[in-house]
Amino acid sequence: MFDCGATSVLNKKAVAKVLSRLPGFRKLGSFYIGTCNQEVISGYALDAPPGGVYVSSFILPAYDKIDFLHMSLGERIAQYPGNGPASDSADLDFLLKNDWQDFSSARDCRSLMAYLDRERVVGDYCQWVKYLTYVRMGDLEFADRLESQWQSSHGPPRLQLVAQNMHAVLEVKRRSGWRGVQELLTKWSEHTVTKFCQ
Repeated sequence: MFDCGATSVLNKKAVAKVLSRLPGFRKLGSFYIGTCNQEVISGYALDAPPGGVYVSSFILPAYDKIDFLHMSLGERIAQYPGNGPASDSADLDFLLKNDWQDFSSARDCRSLMAYLDRERVVGDYCQWVKYLTYVRMGDLEFADRLESQWQSSHGPPRLQLVAQNMHAVLEVKRRSGWRGVQELLTKWSEHTVTKFCQ
């Protein structure tokens, strides 16, 4: 993470200006979307609570039922004190362009899985994404194994969003098998693209 400390102060407006200049990005609220396709939605988020300005990466599988963008799988990449005048934004611009060069390589379900492993992302949402990704890739043996492991060792997911989506997936699986689940993920992907990419 890049921490510019007291020597370089960027306010929210200056950081937003740098983010809005990223080539090919689309602004949606406080999110700046760089990749949005049938499998991955990713980019950066600007957060400016009292006392600071933060830039975080976000990456989500488009084939999850996503009603809002969030940073569960991303990380904070820059932070600035929230007070003071805007200063030179060249460092942030350089940081974002270099970070995006690497980060944007996660453009499909396989590279999303590689990102999760490389960055050692953990937690209930990460496990849920791995499960969905195994289904999406057709690796149903691993999906079954992860589902059994998750249900036996953790019980129901603690995250409400994951619990709701898992309930929907398991219901479809009970009625229509894995083919039905894969069709559901395709519908969720279409929903994501319609909601965030157009």
